[in-house]
Amino acid sequence: MQNVLTIGLCLVRKLLYGWLPALLAMGLAIQLMFLVQSGPDERSAVLAGCRAFGLAVTFLSTALLVIVAGSMELPREIEGGTLMFVLAKPVSRWQVIIGKLFGLVALGGIAIGVQTLVSVTVLSLRGLSPDLRFWLDSAFIMARI
Repeated sequence: MQNVLTIGLCLVRKLLYGWLPALLAMGLAIQLMFLVQSGPDERSAVLAGCRAFGLAVTFLSTALLVIVAGSMELPREIEGGTLMFVLAKPVSRWQVIIGKLFGLVALGGIAIGVQTLVSVTVLSLRGLSPDLRFWLDSAFIMARI
């Protein structure tokens, strides 16, 4: 179990400096554009629009992050020789795969948390507060990915 956690945390650490900041900046820019956009005056319509837009941006940016990072990480490690170094240690292949999967899930959770905070900030700047449905939908985004 120690090997799985170590491999997963190494993946998270490596990707935190790579893909995550770019995708979070993109999601932040998209959500801030929604902040300045004029919309309906009815409070429930604005809340529904903000909630749907925030959840869609969070889902798409997290799915893009997990898919792109997951599909590019293994070939990059094969080219760099890192994977051969890891497999030369007393670590089984399934521990490497489970560790990579653990790292991608943790990275997706970080991205969802940051994007949810941005969505809540956008909602509060528009004078709204998120409802229980928003929090539940945000919590279950990773299950959909």
